[in-house]
Amino acid sequence: MAPIAQLNLGLVRVQRGAWAEAIEVFEAAGDALSRQGRRAYLAAVHTGLLPCLASLNDLAEFDRQLELAEAAVAETGFADPDLARLAEHGGDLVAGERAARAWALAEDQWRRLGRESEERRVASKSSS
Repeated sequence: MAPIAQLNLGLVRVQRGAWAEAIEVFEAAGDALSRQGRRAYLAAVHTGLLPCLASLNDLAEFDRQLELAEAAVAETGFADPDLARLAEHGGDLVAGERAARAWALAEDQWRRLGRESEERRVASKSSS
């Protein structure tokens, strides 16, 4: 399966709460994207893993994937609504600084996409 199709399948698995299956799909996509040198799309892989890892309470790996997602976005400028939604969902499932960082990533994605209402909505989570 092509890696972009795998990313979409991973999104469906996240929406269904099939965390272990989503992780498998995202990791397979990540392997293929790494081999192809498609760094921007790796941001989607790392961000897609956030809700899964939070739900499975693997917070050390959540932190690592969040750092990788932040770095990939900073390096490539990649922006996508699905990335924003996944970062927000991941933030919703954790607390404290982890949540704030995930929401900041989501907020940044909405800003890059020019979606001010979504950006404000996510920003309000940090201030509550």
